[in-house]
Amino acid sequence: PFWDQARCRAAMLLLLHARQQALRRSSSGWRGVATTAVRLGGAPPYLHMPPAPPPEFEPDGSPKKYPLHQPIWDHGYDWEHWSLLPAGVFHTVYYGDFAQDYPPYWAWLQKFPMWVVTPFLTLWAITTMVIFQNAGSIGIKPKRYTIEWMQ
Repeated sequence: PFWDQARCRAAMLLLLHARQQALRRSSSGWRGVATTAVRLGGAPPYLHMPPAPPPEFEPDGSPKKYPLHQPIWDHGYDWEHWSLLPAGVFHTVYYGDFAQDYPPYWAWLQKFPMWVVTPFLTLWAITTMVIFQNAGSIGIKPKRYTIEWMQ
């Protein structure tokens, strides 16, 4: 009882001291590994959604074009999803998903946020699994005949 309360108080004081020290260091511009945004309750930097990279131009002023070795779909969807992904330990990479890279059905589905689509896809998958798993027993008579089978 008493020792548990004393330990809890000591732990709280240690955490308070560590937080004050981390905030003091971050306000002075110095930051260590233990005082990153995650340590202070933030999120890792590669989970933030950055803006699209700036457009690139040729020396004559025309937009720069890159050769593609994949099909480009012309279906009317023009969304872009940009993310900053970790590459190794100390580097990050811009990764862009474009609607023109996907067939019409995937482009239509990906125009919605993942949290909207996931419940519907899960419900569809479970329903399809139940139908196919139960389809094998259609018309098979049970070992014991019930009143419904006798009629």
